[in-house]
Amino acid sequence: MVIYPNPCKDIVYFKSENPIVGITISDINGRIVLTKRDKNIESVNLGEYPSGMYYIEILYKNSKVNIQKIYKIK
Repeated sequence: MVIYPNPCKDIVYFKSENPIVGITISDINGRIVLTKRDKNIESVNLGEYPSGMYYIEILYKNSKVNIQKIYKIK
């Protein structure tokens, strides 16, 4: 699983061998700021969110979950 660019300014891309069917992004305080569900997610746009660290919970088609950090910059 690769998330790039990190840090990002707006669009974050996902590269994975397994299809990604869900993304939940939370801020450092645990508040969910974005939830996306689809058949095969390849990117999300964080452009409207403030700079800082976010947690991305990635749900794969095979029901496995991966949590990673991403940094949003101006």
